[in-house]
Amino acid sequence: MIPKRCNLILVIIMVLGCCFEAVAKSDVEWLDGTVYDFGEIVESDGAVSHRFTWRNMSSEAMSVLTATGKCSCTTATFATAAVQAADTSSVVVTFDPKDKVGEFKQRVTVRFESQPAANYLFVKGRILTSQMRIRRDFPIEVGQSRISSDTLAIDLGANDARSKISVSLPCVNQGDAVLSPRVLGEVPGIETEVIPAKVPPGERFSLVFSGKRKALQKLTGNHSYSLRVGESKAEACSITISIK
Repeated sequence: MIPKRCNLILVIIMVLGCCFEAVAKSDVEWLDGTVYDFGEIVESDGAVSHRFTWRNMSSEAMSVLTATGKCSCTTATFATAAVQAADTSSVVVTFDPKDKVGEFKQRVTVRFESQPAANYLFVKGRILTSQMRIRRDFPIEVGQSRISSDTLAIDLGANDARSKISVSLPCVNQGDAVLSPRVLGEVPGIETEVIPAKVPPGERFSLVFSGKRKALQKLTGNHSYSLRVGESKAEACSITISIK
């Protein structure tokens, strides 16, 4: 005779087994997973969306009844038509970062016809303000401008087929006045240019360094220039061009 305690354990194992089997036999398959990472997004760029695709794994037609975001910043749209067995459809989740900053993770609850259990979709990422993105992409402050780096490389080996080589250094005017940036310093064989010559507030500009291959081949090593966006020392910085 099997002890009552053993019978109880067997019943528990059978119940748990049935639960696991029910989970394994879900009638909905999310083809690319149920979590999507937007990475870094910028608040001022507006809402972002991702399409989650699902397949009907049952033997009968089924459809989405509701798809509801946990927060008003997260909405979802979906096709209401019935999806036949083995066919696919999708739920599009849209997240609006307005008035938000930092890490986020939002949930959408999806309910299907004749399916008692809800499905959950998640979107996540990190929200940057416009100023945060500028500081990230242009970490060096020069007066009312910011630049992406104070070093720039001209790689002769990576441009074997070009007789003239150009490289550029991205910058931005973060102030409230028009800038007329200047590149000071002269190395025979290297041409410098600021594009555009006058930079309105909030606009980007580039420092362009170029030269013919034969001339640059004689100039391998480091060469110094100065970027000036005003008359004070705080409005200037040194830039190193490395030719290799």
